[in-house]
Amino acid sequence: SMDVKLPSNSGERPFWDQHARFLALAGDKAYVKVLIDAATDVAEVERAAALVGEQSPGAAIFLQPITDPRGRIDVDAADTIAELSELPDVHA
Repeated sequence: SMDVKLPSNSGERPFWDQHARFLALAGDKAYVKVLIDAATDVAEVERAAALVGEQSPGAAIFLQPITDPRGRIDVDAADTIAELSELPDVHA
């Protein structure tokens, strides 16, 4: 399992190279969780999906909502997930 941290919602620098290396080593045994909230940049999710397709084509991609400390999902994040789940090879 690999979590993809997107710069748009993590506030961290991009880790695309590290993600690519992990996927190349894991091959089709990997599955990938992309963390989503209302601040998520759709282009970053598309980039993550493309990276998985290139490095580990058999891996599943799951959209995982980021929750607050009480375990609640922001309503705007739910709308973002619904939009992103329409991308090919992505499971919400």
